[in-house]
Amino acid sequence: MQSGNGKNVHSGHRSRVREKIKNGALENMHDHEIMEYLLFHTVAYRDTNELAHRLIDHFGSFHAVLDAKYDDLLLVEGVSEVTATFLSSLPTVFKRYGEDLTRLTKLKNIADITGYMKNKFIGETVEKVYMLCLDGNMNVIKCELVCTGNSHEVQVENRTIMEVAIRSNAENIIIVHNHPNGVAKPSADDIESAYFVKKMLGEVGIRLVDSVIIAGNEALSLANNEKYRDMF
Repeated sequence: MQSGNGKNVHSGHRSRVREKIKNGALENMHDHEIMEYLLFHTVAYRDTNELAHRLIDHFGSFHAVLDAKYDDLLLVEGVSEVTATFLSSLPTVFKRYGEDLTRLTKLKNIADITGYMKNKFIGETVEKVYMLCLDGNMNVIKCELVCTGNSHEVQVENRTIMEVAIRSNAENIIIVHNHPNGVAKPSADDIESAYFVKKMLGEVGIRLVDSVIIAGNEALSLANNEKYRDMF
C-alpha cells in the first residue's frame, strides 16, 4: 500500500516489530501480532496483519493454527505452500526444543518421566506409544516410538517392545502413551497391555518399571496408583 506521496505506509513496520521483540515484548504481544511476526519469515514485502487475523479466525485460536495440517492451511486465502510448510513444521521444532531442554540422564520419579516425555505429544491427535529403555541405575539409554494408533486407541505390538528392549540392552523399561482426546485415565486395554508387557519382559529378566499415560498437562503413573501398583 502506498500513500499519496508514493511511500509505502508499512515501511519500517517490520523493523519496529523486531525491535519490540528484541526488547522482550514478545510475551505481552497479542496472538495476531505474534502470528504476524511469524509470517514475516515467509511473506515478503507486504503487510501480514490481515493474513494473521484470517488464520486465527479460520482455525479459532493461535495454537490451532500451529496444529493445523499443511493441506488445511492451504485452504486459507493468502497462504502459500512456503507459509503452510513453515507453520505446520513449528510444532515439531518446538518438540525438538523441549526434548533437548528437558533431557535428563536419570528418571527418578513420575515428574522426571513426565518432564522428559510430555513434549513428544505436543500437537498429536492420535495415540502413540513410546518406550523408555533404561539401565540398572535408571539412566536413559534410548527413547523409541513403538506404536501409533488413532485418536482413541493404539494396539501395542508386544514383539516390537521385546525386540527394542533386548536390542537396547535395557534392564528397566517404562512405557508412555498419550490420550489426545481424553484424560489421563487408563482403559481396560491399557491395564491388560501393561500386565502382559510386564509378564513378557519379566521372562527375560527385564523389569517394567511403570506404564504412564499423558493427557495434556495431566499424567498418571500406574505404578504409583493405589489401584494398580500391585502389578509392578
